[in-house]
Amino acid sequence: MRLVWSSLLLLLAPLAASPQDPLLARIRSRAAENLARAPNYTCGLLVERTSRAPDSRRFDFADRLRLEVALSGGKELFAWPGSNNFGETSLEQLIPGGTMVSGDFALFASSVFLSPLTTFTPAGQTAPDGSRAIRYTYVVPRNKTGYLIRTSSGSATVGYHGTFLVDAQTLDLLRLEIAADDLPPDLGLKDTRDSIDYRRLEVGESDFLLPVSSEVQTTDADGRVARNQTHFSHCHQYVGQAAISFGEAEPVAAPSTPREIAEVTLAPGLALELTLETELDSLTAAIGDSLTARVVRDVKKDGKVVVPKGALASGRVTMFQSGFWPVPFYTIGLHFFTLEFAGRRAKLAARLEDWGPAVGFEPPQARSRPSATPGKQTLIMMQPSEPSTGLAIFQIAGDRVRLHRGFRMGWQTENAP
Repeated sequence: MRLVWSSLLLLLAPLAASPQDPLLARIRSRAAENLARAPNYTCGLLVERTSRAPDSRRFDFADRLRLEVALSGGKELFAWPGSNNFGETSLEQLIPGGTMVSGDFALFASSVFLSPLTTFTPAGQTAPDGSRAIRYTYVVPRNKTGYLIRTSSGSATVGYHGTFLVDAQTLDLLRLEIAADDLPPDLGLKDTRDSIDYRRLEVGESDFLLPVSSEVQTTDADGRVARNQTHFSHCHQYVGQAAISFGEAEPVAAPSTPREIAEVTLAPGLALELTLETELDSLTAAIGDSLTARVVRDVKKDGKVVVPKGALASGRVTMFQSGFWPVPFYTIGLHFFTLEFAGRRAKLAARLEDWGPAVGFEPPQARSRPSATPGKQTLIMMQPSEPSTGLAIFQIAGDRVRLHRGFRMGWQTENAP
């Protein structure tokens, strides 16, 4: 199931003080002040995705995601770590499978506190952990909301309700909870719930109230629960606004390639033997992690070296997903896209042809699933990649899986797309 949430900012009237609830008026004014002060900024995201079967209480690990999110001009934009290509690729394109959400970074807080359409009810002054905090419930009606839910089955705009906690002294937001109302049956969902925790963080020389973690749970029509636990980190002010495009203006030209790096094209049919420089461990690896590998021996064409030994291939983890049947295993996707050597850089359009041996693996005797052996891992399948993608997909049996430095891969170059 594919799910994306977004919360659209409304055209808001100025907030007016409520004579019936002056405390609420102060809380909303404080929220408006904090939101107005928030700079354009970026944060790193680490998302752990788990799921639970209808007849189980245990959440099983699915995978991790590592992304960067930018808040700029009231919009949330996503990119791979270190790429700075915010806005060039949608969240759906970056993460084509599983459950992902947007809106947690800032948009939900803006919609709840700044909209004149939200209704509030006092709910006490004690947080669930016993600390002193002010608690309210709120409701946003369906016909007045910008809360859009999309799944693989369709999309719908729905109402939502929830609870928020603010600090009793500063009136800063501590926690915001969101639950969707009246989900249409054709979405295939029974329930969606989101909770976001906030804390003051230093960004540059000032401190701002920012989200630090969130948890989203969705329950489908069959009772299966998907859970995303997200942690925000390394927040800093975003100053590269010129690189962001919202589709409303002419795109900004990319910086020119430094003169010392010449772009070249590799001829098709070259045999490249690469070994991993980056060790990957299922305990820590995440989709979005950077990869490097090195060319093991000189590659020649017509008697001349066209790719020297030691050339560096760069890429990214595109999949590191666990499975449990008939034995524990992981599906791992590695995407290599550039090759650099001697002041030259080439797009790596190649097809994986061979792999292994690798330290820590038992060589597979047949292309079938082996029986599970505690403490051991076995390379059990290589799914053929599409031509010219630089993509390798492995399935490896084991309750913990590692690709060590030195893992060997044999590639053959293809015509560049």
